[in-house]
Amino acid sequence: MNLKASYKYVMYDNKMALLIYSLIIVLLTVLLFAASVSWSNENSTTRISGMEVASIIFIFVAGLTSFKDNFHMLMQNSISRKGIFTATMLGFITSSGVLSTVSIVVILITKLMAMMQKNIISGSFFETVYPAHINGMNNVLILLESFLLYFVMMLAVVGIGYLIGVIFYRLNKAGKVALAVGIPVFFSVILPVVDVLIFDGRITVGLVRFMDIIFGISAQNPYVAIVSLLVVFLISGLLSWITMRKASVKA
Repeated sequence: MNLKASYKYVMYDNKMALLIYSLIIVLLTVLLFAASVSWSNENSTTRISGMEVASIIFIFVAGLTSFKDNFHMLMQNSISRKGIFTATMLGFITSSGVLSTVSIVVILITKLMAMMQKNIISGSFFETVYPAHINGMNNVLILLESFLLYFVMMLAVVGIGYLIGVIFYRLNKAGKVALAVGIPVFFSVILPVVDVLIFDGRITVGLVRFMDIIFGISAQNPYVAIVSLLVVFLISGLLSWITMRKASVKA
């Protein structure tokens, strides 16, 4: 089994999942429009936005759960770990491209709905975060930049999900429990308490400033975010490769 065949195997299950997800998200958008038309009146407005978040959650879960089955099957077919990793990354790139395209299609649908129904407002993550950047910009260029941002965002998210999945696979039972419980507890309980009681909120302020810088929000420069997210994907990919190099097939 060569790289092309490995890639086809990786994408085999993904194709159906991507198709079903795409149909559901488009149908949900149309139903949301129908509901907004039915329930709205001249004195109220409805804003449809943030549908991209669903794609981000979807691809994170896909990355989180993709390692074990693919690793077992491809290892049994004498594919090297390097081949498995390469095929998986190509699959992630393809899936990110598909989901980014779906996000753009959904945005176009919501904008068409807004044109048909004046009391419906269509917005996107890109337009919300970078309002000054898009001011006076051509709509086609806005969509192209939106696609590019969503694409690298999907890559970064799926890369992080995959890294967590590989680490989880390598751990023993105690380690898996510690990871599954420790991460949520740390971020939802320990970190907020320590920040408030010891650092007087400075950790939160620092994190907000850091996110502002790497996403280019104050600078209103989405290309800063694009580069930052691409770096996140490359780092998570490198760490995933380092983690999986000596992984063995487990029952």
